[in-house]
Amino acid sequence: MADAAASAAASGGLSLFSASGPTRATKRPRSAGAVAPGPGAKRLGGSAEAEGESSEAAHLSEFRSLGLDAWVDEALGAVAIFNPTDVQRQAIPRVLAGDNLLASARTGSGKTAAFALPILHALSRDPYGVCAVVMEPSRELAVQVAEQFRAFGAPLGVRVEVIVGGLDAMKQARALRKRPHVIVATPGRLASLVRPGSDEAKAVRRVAFLVLDEADRLLEPSMARAMGEVLAALPAPDKRQTLLVSATAAGLPREAASLNAAGALPLLPEGPGARPLAVVECVSDERRTVASLRQEYVMTPSVAKMAVFEQLLLKHGPEPLEGTASGRALAELKEALEQERAAEERGDAARAAAMVGGTLAGRAATRHAAGDSVAVGDDDEGVAADSDDELEASEDDSHGDSDSEMGDALVAGADDEEDAEDEGEDEEEDEEEDEEEEEVDDEAEDEEDRASAPDAPAGAASGAAPGLADEEPLMRAKACIVFCGTVRECQLVSESLRELGWLTDALHSAAGQQKRLAALAKFRSGLVPVLVATDVAARGLDIPEVGLVVNWDLPRVPEDYVHRVGRTARAQRGGRAVSLITERDVALLHACEEYAGCELTELPGMDLDAAHKRLNKVAKAVTVARLRMVESGVEDRVLEEHNRRREEQGRRGASS
Repeated sequence: MADAAASAAASGGLSLFSASGPTRATKRPRSAGAVAPGPGAKRLGGSAEAEGESSEAAHLSEFRSLGLDAWVDEALGAVAIFNPTDVQRQAIPRVLAGDNLLASARTGSGKTAAFALPILHALSRDPYGVCAVVMEPSRELAVQVAEQFRAFGAPLGVRVEVIVGGLDAMKQARALRKRPHVIVATPGRLASLVRPGSDEAKAVRRVAFLVLDEADRLLEPSMARAMGEVLAALPAPDKRQTLLVSATAAGLPREAASLNAAGALPLLPEGPGARPLAVVECVSDERRTVASLRQEYVMTPSVAKMAVFEQLLLKHGPEPLEGTASGRALAELKEALEQERAAEERGDAARAAAMVGGTLAGRAATRHAAGDSVAVGDDDEGVAADSDDELEASEDDSHGDSDSEMGDALVAGADDEEDAEDEGEDEEEDEEEDEEEEEVDDEAEDEEDRASAPDAPAGAASGAAPGLADEEPLMRAKACIVFCGTVRECQLVSESLRELGWLTDALHSAAGQQKRLAALAKFRSGLVPVLVATDVAARGLDIPEVGLVVNWDLPRVPEDYVHRVGRTARAQRGGRAVSLITERDVALLHACEEYAGCELTELPGMDLDAAHKRLNKVAKAVTVARLRMVESGVEDRVLEEHNRRREEQGRRGASS
């Protein structure tokens, strides 16, 4: 095995450390579970002549030119990665040269591969014990990064261990003692395991790489205690490489001393002869989001927020289940659009414009042309989304108690729309009679919709309805993430959508870790196309099918907006992010626009009248959802978690 490592070292790649960096007097002894590159890596390596014989190898040579071994090239080809991104082109050679790294690049630009590939390259040449510790701010992100390490390092048989809260700590301690090659962890759980003098602490004493993924979050004061305990167990800064990466790392200092002071942590070596810090910035302008992302907003009164949100999903989100309330509404919308297309094909432009007036998009376009307007007033990690902002309704004036207002206001608004119902209806009628009456009401409302469709405006006969020129109806996403600011809102929105007919799941800190992982797994697999989440899912998660991100409410910290919308339009794909803006959110909208470096545009084709006519049905769904939350004990769990965190914050404040 030593011969294999030696031959790999002589294959012409760059060495792990630069000449000015520290050298190893002797080769580190490998643990019993360590692996050498093995036959798979040798087979992947191949010869330069063989690679030149195919056009695919020409693409792979781009990664070879960065200094990576041939087996890394071909392993990337196996997962259809052929061309390095900007951050990879700039960061990988510096890491291979032995430099420390501070990298800032937009979301979805391949930052994980930028640090994972050189780590695996070094591991293949010296496969001793624990090679790298990768710190993540959230459990879900830790699981995802571990999966990417396993995929890239499959030819090596790399062993990756995830150390996060919410799972069996004893099992994780045993895994650490077996010396996995890569540890991906959240700060709180790893800090609790690597206590001074423990066998787990000994396992990480000779780590070659420390990675702080989403470094800006990990360097926040709330993480300082746990991060300090982790760093105390790791080698000194001059004995390891430290890599800091984030989409919003541009705000961090550019010098080692300032970075150490900013985090109050011994991150980087200082003084003469210290390993250099390579700064890689792949944000060439003030725009912090990718150009392929369409960022839009919908203005909505607070009282109609859920109803407007339903209309947004009907047009652009995954389809609801057939036979449900929203499923029937979608079927009617599709039928109206088919009639519109058929009329256009017959050349009957005036008839087409009138039909469009009965659809969501057409009514809005027709109203606009007529000159009308609508007045709108981790348990132990310190995870970003596991904060009190997520656990209780915001007390900020810009939000208010939005979860309770949503239900109460919808019910109040719905009362004005119940003209078709008998006010003297007996409250003790059985469920079958109620359902029959609701069906009659649905049919009456449908007739009212068709009868109240506005006439085509002047000039509409000469072409398509205004406002639809650059908007394709029903361009729907396969998967959608909805971001909420608190646990209560998150659970309420999820339950309400489920009642209306969508397959949804909720992801937030009040749920157990197994439930969180299960929700994410179902969403990744497509079993659940709509995920309602707090900011626990805002950073780093890479799910290619996500075509739509909805901000149920805007984050109070503008940089969180960039992380949220970065869950779509990843790796040169297109995507759409839509924010629901009430009369209280205008200031937050401007702040998010300023930070993101772009101006949001209004989503065309939304019709508040259509949402208003469905207030009755939506209000009933919200009421059922709120009752379900109480019966399932979600409210109790939220309160318990909130109290626990308040006590923890009090203890931290007293100790400081």
